[in-house]
Amino acid sequence: MQKFNSPLAAFEHWETTTPNKEYLRQYVNGELIIYTFKESGDQARRIATAIIGFNLPPKSKIALLSSNCAHWVMADLAIMMSGHTSVPIYPTLQAETIEFVLDHSEAKAIIVGKLLDFESQKSAIKNMPIISVELYGIKEEITWENLIAKEEPLQNTIKLDAEDLITIIYTSGTTGSPKGVMHTVAGFTNGAYNLMQGTPLKENPFQFLPIRRH
Repeated sequence: MQKFNSPLAAFEHWETTTPNKEYLRQYVNGELIIYTFKESGDQARRIATAIIGFNLPPKSKIALLSSNCAHWVMADLAIMMSGHTSVPIYPTLQAETIEFVLDHSEAKAIIVGKLLDFESQKSAIKNMPIISVELYGIKEEITWENLIAKEEPLQNTIKLDAEDLITIIYTSGTTGSPKGVMHTVAGFTNGAYNLMQGTPLKENPFQFLPIRRH
């Protein structure tokens, strides 16, 4: 298995070499939507262009509030492509805890995807751009779909260095205030590479779990 310098470099390799191969699949209202590497990359690159258009400071924190879904993966790619750091948030947290994570991480924007009750969580998000995915029934002023329609795909993505902060993963906060765990690019790539050395996997084993029929 080839070793890549970053998760983004791995995706871009498969996006180039196997553009028409299935990458993500998503059920919405019982119907299956399949995204190829090319389609996923195109959407991620257009969202990355939109994020750059927010004119945020370099390496800003961008939150991601969503259950597992295809758009979670594409959003994470877009954040990497635009040179920022993702802050994924548990999709079932209450507004008070979400607000704490957003404040503590100093998030400058947020992408909202597949959620069960966004209306009860929305009050936590203040003074920052919200990109919502209308496919999952959430329509804010800025929607994923509108950005996909109007933005050009980002061609020259940001190249990540080994020690760059790639994500901050917060604990659930069940035993106190959530704690943020900082992960570097090298931490992700080395861990993935070491896993693949002892585990037989397909050539491009990208996937998210679970896949639910709703």
